[in-house]
Amino acid sequence: MLPGGLSSGFEYPELRWAVITTAKGGSTTAAKSRRKARRQQGEVLRELTDLTPGMAVVHVAHGIGIFEGIHKIDMQGITKDYIKLRYAKNDTLYVPVTQLDLVAKYIGPREDSGVKLHRLGGTSPAGCAVCEDALYAAQTAHDAGFYLAGIQDTTSAADAPALRRICNQLLPDWTALDWAQV
Repeated sequence: MLPGGLSSGFEYPELRWAVITTAKGGSTTAAKSRRKARRQQGEVLRELTDLTPGMAVVHVAHGIGIFEGIHKIDMQGITKDYIKLRYAKNDTLYVPVTQLDLVAKYIGPREDSGVKLHRLGGTSPAGCAVCEDALYAAQTAHDAGFYLAGIQDTTSAADAPALRRICNQLLPDWTALDWAQV
């Protein structure tokens, strides 16, 4: 026996043997603070029975989603139970039930069906500013709901009036961004 910690569990299906960890011993301080920040949005789940379909939940890495049930999934001849979470744009995430500690019940200003779901693999527009000088890219960021800082560019002076209409701020360069307005 050696002293130490495990960052995650593992299994040997052929031997029908698994090690399940309850703590993330190998986590970095930054990762721990991110998880702690996410946990502040939710209530810790202790058992699968704490989840009901349609319930808003918070995943530490992926944010707010909707719990849609527990599903058995067979991969390479091994069947495991997974928690199915639905996100914005009907994206789906399957979380192994052995990682229930990564999911918490959502506790926030709106605990009803009006909760704004996060996107998988994307950046949430909240608290994020896009600095752009190209009108087509600025329009895309504007349409997606991002805070938009237009950058005045002498090569695209003809686009300045259109940029001025859609941008939250129009700046000489990105260093002039007023973060208090974001």
